[in-house]
Order: sequence, then C-alpha cells, then structure tokens
Amino acid sequence: MANYKEQIATGTTWVRCKAVTIENPLNGAARATFQETHCTSVGGVTSEQFSGLLGLEFKPDSTVALRDPQTGELTGQTSTHAHVYQLLYSIYMQAALERDAAAPTSMAA
Repeated sequence: MANYKEQIATGTTWVRCKAVTIENPLNGAARATFQETHCTSVGGVTSEQFSGLLGLEFKPDSTVALRDPQTGELTGQTSTHAHVYQLLYSIYMQAALERDAAAPTSMAA
C-alpha cells in the first residue's frame, strides 16, 4: 500500500535535557539525574521522544566549565559542585520562605 500524502522534507534533530531530578538523601551522596529527549522538527512540527538518563554524583570539589545556555559556548568561567549546591539550596530556601510568608496563619482559640 502506498503512503498516504507522503512528502519528502528536510528537518532538524537534537538531544536536550527535559528534566533534572536531584536526590539529597539524609545519609549518602547527593545525586542528579538528567532525563534526555531526542527532538525532531520537520515541516514545522516538533516532537520529542525519551532517549535516556544521565546520572551524576555530587562531588563538592569537582569543577564544571560554565556554558551559555542560549549558545552552548564556553563562557571561560568555572564553578564547583559545592557552589551549584549552594545556589540550589538558596533557591529552595527563598521559595520556601516566600511560600510560608504567604500562607495564612491559624488563630489560636
């Protein structure tokens, strides 16, 4: 059987990180797991498909070369896993404090 409305098209494919799960157990090393998807864009239609997981154990002294998220180019700067941990902790604390400040307080009877 022939393919209905078959067209030859040019497209683009790439891999991207769709989600990051961070585990910070009470006992044991912190870990980040990155969920990757394979994206395809053809004829103005973009789709994505799960393509795998990439795990990374938190190592405070490990250094990472920073990249521009828009271009992927190296910025010339570096950071440590400990600094990234500090940033994430600070984001969490700010969000938690803002949430708690916005929550209605209960009145004692």
